[in-house]
Amino acid sequence: MRNGFTLIELVIAMLVLAILTAIAVPSYSNYTHRAKPSDATRTMTIDAQALERCYSQGFTYVGCAQVSTSATSPQGYYTVAVTMTPIAIRLPPYPSVPARRHRIPHASRSS
Repeated sequence: MRNGFTLIELVIAMLVLAILTAIAVPSYSNYTHRAKPSDATRTMTIDAQALERCYSQGFTYVGCAQVSTSATSPQGYYTVAVTMTPIAIRLPPYPSVPARRHRIPHASRSS
């Protein structure tokens, strides 16, 4: 009896391995593509919560840029930077509303 594998057996084993690889690689690639956006969503949610906690203490976002807890995402795919930019908002003048006059009904005179 001989020890070892025949050429046919090796070719069949390589074929099975190639088929399994052809199935596994796209699945893994799809998994990593789904993981990256969820990493970004998680990072932005954490930063938004930190900013809201800062806002609830002073009722302004000024000074909250340093509160950001995560500079990079947990998996390292994204970098988050919070920047506060002052803007001037011009509101149109508030139109004055004339005071309403209420009519008081007169009592009717009966004779």
